[in-house]
Amino acid sequence: IDVLRKDNPPGGIWEVKDPVSRGYIQIFSIKNSAEQAAAVVSEIKRLKKISPETDEAHIAVFARNGLNFPQLSMVRTALEKNEIAFSYALDRESSFPISRIREVVNFLATLAQINNELRKASTLIDLYKIQTGSLLNHWGKEILRLLEAWKEETGDSEVFVQAVIAFIYESLADQKREQRFGHGVYLSTVHGGKGLEFSHVFVLDGGWRSYQNQMEVEEERRLYYVAMTRAKDTLTLFKCADTKNPHAPMIWADCLVERKITVSADECELYQFCHTAILGMKHLFLDFAGKFPEKAKIHDSLKKLCCGEKLHLKEASGNLRLFSFDGVAVAQLSKDAAKDWRDKVHTIEKITVLGLVTRKAADVQPEYKANVRCSQWEIPIVEISYRSTCLKEHLHD
Repeated sequence: IDVLRKDNPPGGIWEVKDPVSRGYIQIFSIKNSAEQAAAVVSEIKRLKKISPETDEAHIAVFARNGLNFPQLSMVRTALEKNEIAFSYALDRESSFPISRIREVVNFLATLAQINNELRKASTLIDLYKIQTGSLLNHWGKEILRLLEAWKEETGDSEVFVQAVIAFIYESLADQKREQRFGHGVYLSTVHGGKGLEFSHVFVLDGGWRSYQNQMEVEEERRLYYVAMTRAKDTLTLFKCADTKNPHAPMIWADCLVERKITVSADECELYQFCHTAILGMKHLFLDFAGKFPEKAKIHDSLKKLCCGEKLHLKEASGNLRLFSFDGVAVAQLSKDAAKDWRDKVHTIEKITVLGLVTRKAADVQPEYKANVRCSQWEIPIVEISYRSTCLKEHLHD
């Protein structure tokens, strides 16, 4: 028990601030995952109305499974449709080396030129802002965040630039274990949230398993408990009619405020059938651009490509390839990814570039180096927004 809160009301400050929950655990009874997503959005809007100063980054939504499963995917869609900022952790298959992202590579190259010189963090921040101007994408903001952290760590004293470079590499190595993209409401599996805390936490229903083995039951229950204990101020749970959550019914009734929500059929359909997927390094033929000489058009097209720009996917020479706005194939899907997407190309609404990863000839396995015709090239990491014609296309057991 937190002794600093012993004189507070049972529901904390939210007992007074929120006349609906009164600081108690809320549990929503909903029909399906689409209603669940709508309830999350509705509650976030209500929280922001009660407490306008609440930063979206202090809110988290945890699910048993990741963004490739309907529960968390629908929440992501609902947040996007309602223009609520969000961030998410990339799974291993979608991940990529951040130290090889174009913006990071270019900045580290700039620092390498003054490697043995003394610089204040504030000077490096000004240098980067001058280089990039006012147009900062996600990766530019990430570099500034690292420099601000370095400024705080060093007290903005003059330090050899080589120490800054080491700090950036170390920080990016830490991020490799759990890459987070974006800023705002944090969407994650429960496993991804271990060790983190948030002011407001939502724990989704769906995907929670019932086991015959008692040890497995207890392990799953502990995971649910981990999700609940990420909350510092408010906690919202869900009970879906179309799933059998073995854990939520065990919460004491006198700790709960039970609620329901009414959602239109149109809104449910919007959240059910709009999905996203990320094509990471494992989904792409990594050496595709490397097969072309340095002066080939593909490399010019890749250099012109920026975060946020759109690509399109189509069949070419028996493969699925990503094409830039000027009609140049800039990437090719791996064989496994092509199998997954070939029948879904017509459902794609947009493909957005998240970042460009640098790959070098030295990275290529020896048996394939004979096919490489340039020293380095870029690989676009993309997010695909698509629609499914039925919910079954998006369900995973």
